[in-house]
Amino acid sequence: MRSSTLGEAVCCEGLAKICRETRDAHRCTAIVAVLLAVKLHGPVGRRDLARMLGLGERKVRNIVEKIAREGYLRVTRAGSSLSENAEKLLSCISMISCNGSTLCEVTSTSWQSFLSVGSIVRVRDLVLALMGSTRGLTLIGLVDSSGTAIAPGVDRFRDFVSSSEELCLSKIKPGSLFALFREESCYACCAAFAQAVCGE
Repeated sequence: MRSSTLGEAVCCEGLAKICRETRDAHRCTAIVAVLLAVKLHGPVGRRDLARMLGLGERKVRNIVEKIAREGYLRVTRAGSSLSENAEKLLSCISMISCNGSTLCEVTSTSWQSFLSVGSIVRVRDLVLALMGSTRGLTLIGLVDSSGTAIAPGVDRFRDFVSSSEELCLSKIKPGSLFALFREESCYACCAAFAQAVCGE
């Protein structure tokens, strides 16, 4: 197994484990959103996390304490930063801010299984259920092994994206699934998308 393949398996298995242990899909989304924000901005304080995520400080404090106890965060005076375990856990997830939009990428060894419209619809429906609204979900697709972006069921998906969003799509690695949200820095969007792709 390639090392990146191993990392992708650890990532999805780890996300699924957190969700199973949490026993609440919406709470799991909040936990993964906190981890993503810390990945991109760490070390970061709880007040800043609360502001970035649109969550109350008490909720963020509870989440940070829980995931720090589980070994995913290091908490210091400077703020929270990812542990090595959390870096592995998030190794297959990327979030790109793209001129007011958020592009989420999940690298997956099983990306070919998402070539059908039915698979994309299942992911979309799960993302919407986890988020409680569309929150600007514009497009879900994948980048095949040759680097071509595909959106199953959408004949001319480039009609759905701006030129700056198309430029962001060009940064997605082959063998990755992506979701484009027309909402800036939407950590919960990426967290929900990662949960949906990883099967939780």
